[in-house]
Amino acid sequence: MDAVFTGHYHDYFSGNYDGVLYTGLGSSGGACIPGPTGLQYHFIWVTVNKEEISIAPIALGGVKPWDELTGAEYRLVNSIKTEAMNLDKPPVDISVTVPETQVKVKIVNLNEQITLEDTLRWQIPDGWRITPLYLPVKIEPNKIYEANFRVQCNGPLYPTPTLSIQYPYAAGKKFKLEKYMQVTRKAYAYEAKKSLVVDGKLNEEIWKNPVRVMFGPDGSSMTIEPVDFYFAWDKANLYIAAKCTEKKMDSIFASATEHDGAVYAEDCIGYFFQPDINDGPVFQIYFNPLGTPFDQKINVKNKKAQDADRKWNGQYKVKTIKGSDYWSIEAKIPLDQLGAIGEKGKIWAINFRRKQKRFNSAADWQIPISYDPEDFGILIMK
Repeated sequence: MDAVFTGHYHDYFSGNYDGVLYTGLGSSGGACIPGPTGLQYHFIWVTVNKEEISIAPIALGGVKPWDELTGAEYRLVNSIKTEAMNLDKPPVDISVTVPETQVKVKIVNLNEQITLEDTLRWQIPDGWRITPLYLPVKIEPNKIYEANFRVQCNGPLYPTPTLSIQYPYAAGKKFKLEKYMQVTRKAYAYEAKKSLVVDGKLNEEIWKNPVRVMFGPDGSSMTIEPVDFYFAWDKANLYIAAKCTEKKMDSIFASATEHDGAVYAEDCIGYFFQPDINDGPVFQIYFNPLGTPFDQKINVKNKKAQDADRKWNGQYKVKTIKGSDYWSIEAKIPLDQLGAIGEKGKIWAINFRRKQKRFNSAADWQIPISYDPEDFGILIMK
């Protein structure tokens, strides 16, 4: 075998390994993010003769050299994107603003040969304040640089600020490394002193102080109807409840009746729970207005989702009710199946949402919705 060509990575790169020429092709039709050199939509011209295989990426603007991005550079850039910049997550208070706080930023120069010398620059959306906005840095190869910034947000919470730096990955080659600031929202689960009746009515005193401030999937104001989320706990169970406003009750779309049916494609509420915040598994649990669950267990490594076990099924006691202009749900989740116990002061990583089919949109608590716990807020047992 002399050459391998792949389109799986959606980026151009080329390199010779063990006598085999490996080349990745970027997208030539579908959506595509520019590579570190700015090369985006392209195709490659390949010439084969008895002596060699010649490759040239061709894009708008002309022909690029075969080593526009080598395989080694491609691997380094991917490591830089995931490992080179880390930002603390400032806490969000009950009014969904960020009180003035200190945020630490850590930059690692992963290049073993080139000094990173540039200026850290913040892009600040309306409502945010960060000082300083610009900070010159010089980081020797394989060294770590840390800086502190003063951060405050009086609203809106999203979008959050973005920090960038021109990062060298090869001689004469740099790309703009950017990372947006994540935040940490807090929700509270209240201790149930006595067993709760799961009837969907939400008339127990425990259902108080609902979480009401939600966002659209892109962080803008939500475009669906209001929803209230509630949490409670005892030593053996987590209790969840929600009340979803629906002014057109006959428009509710919910047909899945089998466990692990396509609940996520219907009107539904959904949760991502991580009881063990030290890289424990994430449990994704959705319910539709019929009370049908969809769930799976997602394994985690270094706060990143690895793979999902679709065969994992939890056991729940669920009751839903439909009113004149709302539907509500109440559910009891035994904690032993999540590898957890109820305990005052316990902190979980969490995210949750409501999807309303009539609007083809969702109300999300923490942005973005993903399987990665680093994108979650926290649930505190009070």
